[in-house]
Amino acid sequence: MAIGVYGSSTAHADPVSVYTVTAAPVVCEVLDTYPTIAGVEGVLDGVKADTGFTTYQAAGVVVNAVYSSCPRHIALLQAFANTAQDAVTA
Repeated sequence: MAIGVYGSSTAHADPVSVYTVTAAPVVCEVLDTYPTIAGVEGVLDGVKADTGFTTYQAAGVVVNAVYSSCPRHIALLQAFANTAQDAVTA
């Protein structure tokens, strides 16, 4: 008699989510030290250099880290987003 498992699948963790868990303390520490637009740019560059993530993925790491671990920096992220939007529309 053969026993099989039907409908099973292997779970694959989202690399951005997995990395966010590890990176959140560092993201918050850097933004605590450099609470500026340049600080956000530096964190994004660091995430991309460390992981090979796209800018979109790196932004996901930073946003998720801030919302989950250091929401005190939400206004800084909003200011960064506004600055980036202004640069795109200029």
